[in-house]
Formats: sequence, C-alpha cells, structure tokens
Amino acid sequence: MFGIVDCSIFGGSLGAHVYNEGKGKKGGNNVASLLMKELTIKGLLKYESTGKELTIIMDNCSGQNKTT
Repeated sequence: MFGIVDCSIFGGSLGAHVYNEGKGKKGGNNVASLLMKELTIKGLLKYESTGKELTIIMDNCSGQNKTT
C-alpha cells in the first residue's frame, strides 16, 4: 500500500495505490513511479512547463526495507 496525502486541500485528500510486492518490490524506483503517477492524476505534473515547489515528507515504518 502506498498512500499520499495532499495537505494543500482543507481536510486533506488521500490517494492510495495498492500493488503486489512480488511484482513491485519496495525499491526507490517504485516509490518514485507511484509518486509521479499520483501527481499526474492530480494534474500537478506537467511535462511541458516548469513546476513550483513540492514538499515531500515520508513516514518510514520500522519493518520496511528502504533503499536510497
């Protein structure tokens, strides 16, 4: 499960993506892909223009393997 909360909206807005770890694994590429997918869905990622500012806060669970 990969969840993203948009705090710029009053009350927040949750985007959740569920994938099979057997296929998706836990690597940084998967996190980046799901983040880009969510930003595209919300219309915040536009390839033809320069963006503004994006703040990302990650909550790491102790049982997860994180790669950098």
